[in-house]
Amino acid sequence: MRRYHKFLVNSIFMTAAVIGIVCVLYYIADRRHFRYDLTASREFSLTSQTVKILKYLDADVKITAFMSEVDPVREQASDLLNEYRYGSGRINHRFVDPEKDPAEAKKFGIRESRVVVFESGSSRKDVLESELLSRYSFNPYEQRPPEFKGEEAFTNAIIAVTARVRRKVCFVEGHGEHGVGESGDEGFSAAKDALEKENYRVEALELMKAHEIPADCDVVAVASPRKPLFSQEVKEIARFLNGGGKALVLLDPGRDAGLKNLLKRWNVIVGEDAVVDRGSMFFFGPFTPIPSYAYHDITEALRTERIATLFPLVRTVSGREENPRKGVETSELLRTSADSWAETDLESPEPPALDPGADREGPLSIAVAAERKKGKKPARLVVVGDSDFASNRVIEQAGNR
Repeated sequence: MRRYHKFLVNSIFMTAAVIGIVCVLYYIADRRHFRYDLTASREFSLTSQTVKILKYLDADVKITAFMSEVDPVREQASDLLNEYRYGSGRINHRFVDPEKDPAEAKKFGIRESRVVVFESGSSRKDVLESELLSRYSFNPYEQRPPEFKGEEAFTNAIIAVTARVRRKVCFVEGHGEHGVGESGDEGFSAAKDALEKENYRVEALELMKAHEIPADCDVVAVASPRKPLFSQEVKEIARFLNGGGKALVLLDPGRDAGLKNLLKRWNVIVGEDAVVDRGSMFFFGPFTPIPSYAYHDITEALRTERIATLFPLVRTVSGREENPRKGVETSELLRTSADSWAETDLESPEPPALDPGADREGPLSIAVAAERKKGKKPARLVVVGDSDFASNRVIEQAGNR
């Protein structure tokens, strides 16, 4: 009998404990929303960039979507905006059917459907249908519906209406560089457009005429000049960096930008070579490596989201190992596979072959970030052994944009 009572007491205690745990979990769940995307393609997940922007959002954003109740795009937009609302309590959105509520549409100056209005304070940004949907050309063999591109458009709109300052990127021109105003295959107009959608200002800078880098330039970019920069221009870039500036240098194989000595002072070595990678290449083209990513803020989103990038005809760029300059830290960004080498014979008409006596075997670094923490403003420099990855011809491939 005693044993029976003991068993009964234990059963009652265990039941009460389980009920208590369930009540606590229900209490927590009722006040906190836990969301996890179980789809293989993670189609209901925001990108890490959007999540980061929402996390640090410090201003309220009001979103008004003008879409018909029967519009199929409305459901996609609604699902996406709900994700934004879960990502930040500062997001508030609503839908308006312009046909049923023309007065509200008129109040906003809306004359068409599929317009999403973002407002924050006195700033306003309208996202139009052309930005929401990517139109495909139709052919007899394949008909593809328009692709919904809402996240890119919505995140850019949030940046636009909440940014207090628009940072400026100055692209040096005058030596045969990729032009930010050029729309051809080798131009950088698509890169310019991508930066402007991130709320940057982008301008061409003829440094030989301007004589100095404007004070409002936050970043100076040198996109693979065909002819070396003049010594005065190199000195001005050095002065800009020494004052806490930021620079991006893209250098294709076989080109001399006149920046080698400057880069050495930043512990960055650019190889006189071209990388051949048979272990990780784009569609069996060994001169177009698909590199792996090192752990760095620049590559974090690409690495965690497993998005590939490709670099047509790239040279090695590595941190200086012998007698590095003190005070400058370098970090590798991109690395080729073990089945790669740095081809030094760039003139040979024969197919590339590893020459152990002259060629360096992989894995190889092809991009480096350098930082000098001195004074109030840390200076930063990023050097990539290729510029074509950002050209109009290639920028839309994989994760290059």
